[in-house]
Amino acid sequence: MGENANALEINGVHNGCTGKPDDAEQRRREKRRRRRACFACCGCCAALVILIVMVLIILAFTVFKIKKPQIHLERVTVQDFEAQVILNLPPSVSLNVTLALAVSVHNPNKAAFRYGNTSAFIFYRGVQVGAMPIPAGRLAAGGTATIASSLTLFAGVLLGDIRVYRDFIAGSLPITATARVSGRVDVFHIFKHHADASTVCNATITPLNGSGLIRSLDCTYDVKL
Repeated sequence: MGENANALEINGVHNGCTGKPDDAEQRRREKRRRRRACFACCGCCAALVILIVMVLIILAFTVFKIKKPQIHLERVTVQDFEAQVILNLPPSVSLNVTLALAVSVHNPNKAAFRYGNTSAFIFYRGVQVGAMPIPAGRLAAGGTATIASSLTLFAGVLLGDIRVYRDFIAGSLPITATARVSGRVDVFHIFKHHADASTVCNATITPLNGSGLIRSLDCTYDVKL
């Protein structure tokens, strides 16, 4: 009986020394392993995000570097011209002038350019005498939009101006055409740059045999980013 008890005690000690770790220790090791795996995964994701952001920034300042949008007054022609000299005091000229205008907007960027509603204006010696609406639009990368329309100068404004009579008699009616677009260039829907483009063109209408001709068209362009 004593020998059996001693044998059981020895076997118990032997099993305690050589047995596997208990369940609590296994759970702690498993938790540490999962934590290390989670940290490694988060680190890889963060590195990937940083890499993508760096690539986007490099592209935004190289391939997708913002270039100046362009607006041009492509054409100004006299579509209709009627003039009548009124010999009163002071003398005046009744003018009915219709101009045909073509305005183009070009986007040289590798990203889309959106611009809002605007207008092209016609001035005679600093006084507005006509306007042509330019509707809002979106230009794809490298795209160009051309807006063509006709506008009739405000005859009432010109009628009471003695300078019109003098210029008509001299054979030279100076006009100024202006146009401007304001919008933004959208790169990846992340980098958005505001851009304005404008043009100012000076021209002269020459009365000739009851009609009018446009001559000496001179344009300047300005862009702000």
